[in-house]
Amino acid sequence: MIRVATFLDEYRIAINKGSVDGIKSGTFVTIYSEVLDPDTGEILGRLHKGNLVITEVYSMFSIAETYRKTRDPREKWITICVGDIVELK
Repeated sequence: MIRVATFLDEYRIAINKGSVDGIKSGTFVTIYSEVLDPDTGEILGRLHKGNLVITEVYSMFSIAETYRKTRDPREKWITICVGDIVELK
């Protein structure tokens, strides 16, 4: 599974897959977190957190960044966390 590995700055993250996994620069990705039932641990669903684009690819990891540097002031900030799920589009 592709996941957020670390943060580089307010616009960029590193993910845990790279060229050996078939990741290519220019690929769009969506970030999700799993919503878990605190009693059972069951996955109840996923929360969409954002869309990014892969800008740099290394053998074992890749860099993704937001392609929207401004936001509508009515939007709420949603924090992307290490371990969040990354889905290729």
